[in-house]
Amino acid sequence: MAAAVVAIRRDPRFSQQYVRIENLLDVTDFRVSRALIQASAQITREGAAAAPRLHLVGTDAIYGMIRMLELYANAAPIRSGLP
Repeated sequence: MAAAVVAIRRDPRFSQQYVRIENLLDVTDFRVSRALIQASAQITREGAAAAPRLHLVGTDAIYGMIRMLELYANAAPIRSGLP
């Protein structure tokens, strides 16, 4: 992972705006629940502006989940007390 991060950061096409690089290459499944999505969206919303992240993913499914959480975080207000 460290070598991959160094290579990415040295690539002239890489935007230096990304403060964090998160390695999700070993993630093969992603169990979801309403609570997980809401909590992840809240974390994504709060941290996105302060620490833009680049995600390294190994499957289309994991990429889709990450994008879904980002879209949800940017579009929906977090409401507590939902059943």
